[in-house]
Amino acid sequence: MKRNHIYGLIVTAAMAMAAPACSDDLGNYTYTPVNEVDVAYGDELVRGETYTYMAHSDYMRFSPKLESSLGITDDASYDFEWRIIPNDALSEDIDPEEVVVCREREINYLVALRPGKYNCYFSAKDKSTSVTWTVPFKIIVTSATNEGWLVLCDVGDKTRLDIIFNRTETEDMLFRDMLADFDFDTGKPLGLFYNYSTYRRPTLLVTDKDTYCLDSDDLHAGDDNRLAWDFGLTPDKLKIKASAISHLAKKKVWAVIDDNDELYTLTLVTDDGTIESGAVFLYPMTKIEGKEQFKPAPFIGIHPKWAMGGRFEVNPFLLYDETNSQFLVLTNNSVYPEVMTFENNNLFENPTGGRTMVWMEPVSQLNRVSSVLRDPATNEMFYYGIGFYTKEVTEGSKKTTINYQCQEGYCQIIGPGVERAEHFAFHHMWNYLFYSVGSKVYKFDLTNPSVPAVQVLDFPGEEITELKFNPFYYPSYKRWQRNREYDLVIGSNVQGKDDSECGIVRFYNIPELYTGAITLKKEFDGFGRIVEIVYKEPAK
Repeated sequence: MKRNHIYGLIVTAAMAMAAPACSDDLGNYTYTPVNEVDVAYGDELVRGETYTYMAHSDYMRFSPKLESSLGITDDASYDFEWRIIPNDALSEDIDPEEVVVCREREINYLVALRPGKYNCYFSAKDKSTSVTWTVPFKIIVTSATNEGWLVLCDVGDKTRLDIIFNRTETEDMLFRDMLADFDFDTGKPLGLFYNYSTYRRPTLLVTDKDTYCLDSDDLHAGDDNRLAWDFGLTPDKLKIKASAISHLAKKKVWAVIDDNDELYTLTLVTDDGTIESGAVFLYPMTKIEGKEQFKPAPFIGIHPKWAMGGRFEVNPFLLYDETNSQFLVLTNNSVYPEVMTFENNNLFENPTGGRTMVWMEPVSQLNRVSSVLRDPATNEMFYYGIGFYTKEVTEGSKKTTINYQCQEGYCQIIGPGVERAEHFAFHHMWNYLFYSVGSKVYKFDLTNPSVPAVQVLDFPGEEITELKFNPFYYPSYKRWQRNREYDLVIGSNVQGKDDSECGIVRFYNIPELYTGAITLKKEFDGFGRIVEIVYKEPAK
């Protein structure tokens, strides 16, 4: 102890003696100013900013201006690098040379990358000191096949698929006949389904020949991506009538109804998060509690958004039993559907008294599934609104989250020609129902059901084949992109015009005020005979 103490005193004294020599500049030092570099902000590259590019179409163009504390701004004094690294890449998988796309200060790079998110870096290294300054930024790469409005067309009983891509809020791109380069006859188009999912190919093309899971990268359809391969017993021909994925649940399940009116389910992700990559549709579930066979209506309803509290332990499917005219529920932890019960029964009866379902869809911001049923005896139309919720229940010492249903809307739909209505669309924010008869579109106020629907649009000489509000689920959308789910989408065909160019797609702004004027936002023409319009969202 004493020895260590003496040594400490000696070291302290030595440091005290040396201190004046270190702190006083007696003219025996040579100072070299350090060159500090930064990038001038403005219209050029901005640190931390995110830029969006269309793959194989857009160029990344930057000409950053260097700011040097010593005024050294000539390119010859620096080594430059532009690096692009996939957002989900692991460090051990990154080849430092392969991620460098340019070694000049100015970059003019064709973004030939797969759709996705990327971390990017612009670096300038001072050759004389090897000190490097880096500006990080991000890019999102999209493509004509990665996302956009898929417009399914029938041209001479052949399938044609066009795409409207909203590049920005005001700039759009059109891509025609995306399947033309593939030597495969898909047949006559019947329908298109899109179920948001990152686990399986969610875009289904249904034709008179088969059902195809369109390829996520190039949208091709062929024998290699028949939906039939996802069945344990592969059918010769498969035509899907309905499809839905409970993607908001802990356990994720895919449900389909085929043209034999059979219901099938497939588990995509288990309760513990295990991805069931090899799972298949095994056998029909079209029996109430596994006992009574029923015929399902060609619709599957799911909760449209996250539940209260941000999660669903079990996200149920809503079905309609045409045999017994009643709503059914199929939860993720049950094998067969059962008759739906409600926390309240003050709006409508279940069974519904012989009524048939003509339309059903999730209504996102109102957190419900909305349906239109027809009374075959009177031809009258009725609205049914069903909400899905969760609550915690205690069983012994264990707490469990369960789902339950509430009746949230019911009324008769009255208005001109409603008994002949061909298409229906529920607004995702306001309590409005739109329906079409021939070339006319009508609006009905569900909060004031004693007032008949009013005509809001008419397209003389055209036949309306699509009327919808499209829900959006992709979490990284900007506000303007997500707000597109409030636009009324109308697809129509000009009568007497050639099948290859008769289709028109229009987007309308719907005001909150019921009496407010509906205004046209965008219009695109030159499509084939429009069968259906769906929006394909990014896979990641």
